[in-house]
Amino acid sequence: MLREAAAAAWARPEAGELTYVVDRVGVRLRHLAGVLGGAPGATAADWADAARAWPRAVGAATRRALDRDDALAALAEGALIQAHLGDLADPDAHAVTLSLTGVGHAGGTFADGVAPGSLAWLAGAYAAAGWLDDVGGWLDVGAARRLDGSVVRFAAEPGKGELTWSDALSRPVSHVVVVLRDVAVRAALAGEHGSHVFQSLAGEPEILRVEVIAGAVDPVARIAEHRARVAAFEAAVDGGGELPANPERLLPVVRRLGYRPPLRAGEPWHVELEDFATGWSAALDVRSLAAAMHQAWWLRWSLRAPTSSGGGAPAAGGAP
Repeated sequence: MLREAAAAAWARPEAGELTYVVDRVGVRLRHLAGVLGGAPGATAADWADAARAWPRAVGAATRRALDRDDALAALAEGALIQAHLGDLADPDAHAVTLSLTGVGHAGGTFADGVAPGSLAWLAGAYAAAGWLDDVGGWLDVGAARRLDGSVVRFAAEPGKGELTWSDALSRPVSHVVVVLRDVAVRAALAGEHGSHVFQSLAGEPEILRVEVIAGAVDPVARIAEHRARVAAFEAAVDGGGELPANPERLLPVVRRLGYRPPLRAGEPWHVELEDFATGWSAALDVRSLAAAMHQAWWLRWSLRAPTSSGGGAPAAGGAP
């Protein structure tokens, strides 16, 4: 199946630009097969079936000891890539822009830094994400608007005037835009489009709004555009004229994560997760809050679905 998809991609006029994508897919699938001691099969359904049957069907055949999370991450990634091989020739399938804003205050902090479940925390979780065992991650570039109104740029490889993502998101923010690039990353994160609810078992809920935009968008320009649309909407409300679309309207809830941080070093996070896209709810003990979010991703990637990607992601530059 990979061979046929590669042939179709190379037949396109822009084939030279997609050589890296085709090679990258082969590298990832070979790596996953090596991790698992052999590919579960040639199709997305084979990988998805193996994910549901693990560890009985796969764990015993691995060449090295795998923990549950590594095995499920490998199987889920394989299922996702196999399901979207038909998108190899679409450049926008391998880039996605996430625009994150808060609903209400949504900017809580701990005394020692940015709080889990806050806007800066979620943006950092996306910025740090990537495929299994892949050191580079998905992050390309991004920008954050801080509470004082200043906008800072960040990048995976910071240049002049840019920060690392951890420095840029080390304090509360009101708007973050991140551009992520890798094979099938649009399909991987299309399901994140919507409202995300985080609640410490001892605190108030944070509702965060995530817009998923297919392709790469200039993050600073997106923040400026959003700010202008908010100002226009508020001016129309105050003036009593015809209202434009509300750029901060509440989106359908994607996921709710209730959590209790560890009381002592080495203890797990206890997380109560409800993922409305898949209908999955669970009580989890995990090494981090982000690890619970990743488990919801793996389940979604493993589900049998139409092979076209994009999900709920609007086209680049379009309003969600």
